[in-house]
Amino acid sequence: MKITIKINAVNVVYEGTSRTSGLPCQSLEVIGEKPGMRTQRVVFKVFDNSEGFSKLKRFDLRPGAIKTISYSFGAHEYEGNWYNQIDAWDVVPADESTLNTPDA
Repeated sequence: MKITIKINAVNVVYEGTSRTSGLPCQSLEVIGEKPGMRTQRVVFKVFDNSEGFSKLKRFDLRPGAIKTISYSFGAHEYEGNWYNQIDAWDVVPADESTLNTPDA
């Protein structure tokens, strides 16, 4: 699925070493919105353990940028409670005219 949003903020959630690969990794939260009659706000999680964080550099996530984000949903259980997670797996530049069009 895809959505085009304007990025409001980017927060570093985790910096460390991947348990599975042993490589340095970083996890970010991207907070954005899609304006309209009812503004849609969403938080995406972006994970990168590529060398030199090349995925994060390619995504160029910065406040004010307009991006089309490809994402997937997931859920996990923690201490008997369930939590949704939205993972961004690709981010490409978009222009302002696509903010007001329906997303796939």
